[in-house]
Amino acid sequence: MDAIVATLAAYRDAAIKTARTITRSWMAALALGVASGTLGVIAVVTASLGIVGGFILGLAQAACAGAYLYLLEAPVKHQRRVGMDDIRSSPGRYVWDVISVLFIFWIGSMLLTPFSGTFVMIGVFLVVYVVFNPAQELIYLGYSRSLALLGDAGRFMFDNWIEWLLPHLLIGALLFVVAPDLGIFHLQMFGPFFGFTSVNNSFFTSLMAGSFSPFSLGRALLLLGMVHLTMLFRGFLYLELSQGSRRARAWRQKFR
Repeated sequence: MDAIVATLAAYRDAAIKTARTITRSWMAALALGVASGTLGVIAVVTASLGIVGGFILGLAQAACAGAYLYLLEAPVKHQRRVGMDDIRSSPGRYVWDVISVLFIFWIGSMLLTPFSGTFVMIGVFLVVYVVFNPAQELIYLGYSRSLALLGDAGRFMFDNWIEWLLPHLLIGALLFVVAPDLGIFHLQMFGPFFGFTSVNNSFFTSLMAGSFSPFSLGRALLLLGMVHLTMLFRGFLYLELSQGSRRARAWRQKFR
């Protein structure tokens, strides 16, 4: 019972900090929207370039992911407002950290090419998704890189997998009931593959094709806000859960 109370307290504290940070981090959300739109444009432009286009798109994704994670560092890690100095400093930040993680996953996917489209590939994907789920938080909140970072992510999940995954599953299930595509979207955004960078890709792609409507714009802004708030919550929750073991958190909760 003490562990349950401590976990609920961690959720509460992370949610309160997220709410307090909204006005301090709006520029990071705006930057994510711009980055996602840029990736959508790059994806269209490089679609016919084959392997070279895929390399360019992957490098651009790593740059956008690293810049956004750097911007999250200000409100989550340092508890301050995101300013123009942060925006100017964000290009190039954490890009090689992101690339090192994506490169490891790419090597793994190449080794599993014979199993592409099979249940084996799906099973491996799900295991990787769960075991290394907080990898993106460790980029800007941790101190390790590459294989060491994935090892730290795995150890964190070994100790906190229930506490970490439960809010994601609940939110994803709720969204799935409201609109199945939103539930699937939610799960795709928040894993170790930096999917959050594609939050508004479809909107900007359709915009390039000359298709626009107020509904599509409203949906794009809604998805952007949802992803940004969830990324903030994940950061604060990681800090809460990384302060000690389940038993240590339960013990501290007795004296709060």
